[in-house]
Amino acid sequence: MSDINLADLCREASAALNQSNPDALAQGEMIEVDGVAVELHQGEDMPVPVLIAEIGAVEAADEVQVFRNVLRVQLMTAQAPLLRFGYHPVRETLVITQVLKFGTAATGEALAQLIRATCRQAAEWRSSLLAGQVSDPFGLLHKDNAPTEAAGVRA
Repeated sequence: MSDINLADLCREASAALNQSNPDALAQGEMIEVDGVAVELHQGEDMPVPVLIAEIGAVEAADEVQVFRNVLRVQLMTAQAPLLRFGYHPVRETLVITQVLKFGTAATGEALAQLIRATCRQAAEWRSSLLAGQVSDPFGLLHKDNAPTEAAGVRA
């Protein structure tokens, strides 16, 4: 990935995604794409960037069933090892992660398409496989809407 400027790709992708802050994605900040909170991370100890899309917060009473469901899906999709489920320890939300491997001809438009596809998948799992078991994390995108507890649901 040394031939690619990730910040430039992120700015191009942000423009394609109609984001108001073209630098947010490159700076690892959370953005909203089609109702899904998403961010991109690449630390010094990470050889490639990882896209993180939030599915939602899981109610304690549903954790065992939700984690069984996502592990079942993860096993069934073992042929796609770059897309994995995870648990965000800071926000306490279920996420999907997508490892991003760029070729030398990578474009911001292609990155935007991958981000949209990952967000669509997160939204689909939120409303189908995990319907009624996860909350929409969209409120996390707004500083005025800090995570709150209401009837056991974090948003």
